[in-house]
Amino acid sequence: MPGSDATTYDYAVIDNRVVTLAADMALNTRLNTVTIKGGGALQIDNGGNLPISEGENWDQGWMKVGDSGTAGSLTVAAGAGLSGFSAKEIEIGYGGDATFTLNSGTVTNRSRQLGIGSGAGRTSTCYLNGGALNAPTPYGIVAGSGSGASVTVYQNGTDVTLGNDGLYSTFASGPNSTVTWYLQDGTWSGGGLSLGTHATGVAQFIQTGGTSYQSVEMVVGTAGTALYSISGGTLDTKQGIGYSWGSTVTVGNSTGQGTFRVIGDDSTVKVASYWGGGTQTLFTLGANGTLEYVIDGATVTPIQIEGRGGAAGQNKQASLAGVIDLDLNAYAPTYLDTYDLLTAGTVIDNGYTLAAEDLGIWELSIVGTAGSGQTLRAQYMLTIPEPTSLSLLALAGLALRRRRQ
Repeated sequence: MPGSDATTYDYAVIDNRVVTLAADMALNTRLNTVTIKGGGALQIDNGGNLPISEGENWDQGWMKVGDSGTAGSLTVAAGAGLSGFSAKEIEIGYGGDATFTLNSGTVTNRSRQLGIGSGAGRTSTCYLNGGALNAPTPYGIVAGSGSGASVTVYQNGTDVTLGNDGLYSTFASGPNSTVTWYLQDGTWSGGGLSLGTHATGVAQFIQTGGTSYQSVEMVVGTAGTALYSISGGTLDTKQGIGYSWGSTVTVGNSTGQGTFRVIGDDSTVKVASYWGGGTQTLFTLGANGTLEYVIDGATVTPIQIEGRGGAAGQNKQASLAGVIDLDLNAYAPTYLDTYDLLTAGTVIDNGYTLAAEDLGIWELSIVGTAGSGQTLRAQYMLTIPEPTSLSLLALAGLALRRRRQ
């Protein structure tokens, strides 16, 4: 295979064959590590497979895309089944800018983190168009851990499967890092998710389709600034997997600023406990959190807090202490129209408030019986003056102007 050395590729194509590093290539000090740098590209096509050995030390057995201050590109379009590659650790944007494209085949991060944007000041872009991306243990996906790193991921068909053992995938864990993940199609499944992990990190998860399963806990605004936005597809925080009795969502941690945004009524949002646990608070809007709804029709998707399986019928709660923000998008409700925003066994008022611009336009109330089913409801209170009233107002204004003259 061409390249500047056995494991650093300026350009290489693995097409319809299995490449075993120990057999096909000489070894260097990083035993069976593949590094793509210097503007080089690696393609794995047409049934090709590249298994990377574990190595003997922690920094061996890696796939590194972008290194030593130079860029690299990796494309996997290897067909169905196990064609693709696997490595102990996958790093995209480790020490240089990087592009990773997965169209088909299987990519597996076997035993450590899948890092995107670990290099300081580096730009990493991923296109997840199909196939499968597996990062089972122990750290899931770590995106934006480098200082000033910029990460953008477009997921449009790939099935992403992570560990369900209670550990988090972290977004924007480096200072001044930015991470934006677009879930357009495919699935994100398993584990916990921490958005905006560093105090100066900014993370966004923007879901317009597909399915997002969070089996343990999701924190929007852990220490930095974060947004989870959903306008299509399904967000379900418990599928009966993992060890946890209760899956939770926290928006705006004690030190983080978080926004959970629901746009329209084309999505499904469920926060659930599956294995029991009795009375639990599953959804928390902290004092630093904003729960935002963008209304573009007669209904909006409600957030459903519930028990399932062994927890069916139990009192699953929502605790609200932040800001409720209601925005209109090319739609005008009529006076006293109502919108159900959130349902739970109990909705706890811990001091939530309407956004300042919504005062006098909307009213919020908690309806139902605590413990057996309550709803956070918004009612539109803005009235439009009758035509006669408008005419009188106009005449009054004209008279006032004449008096001033």
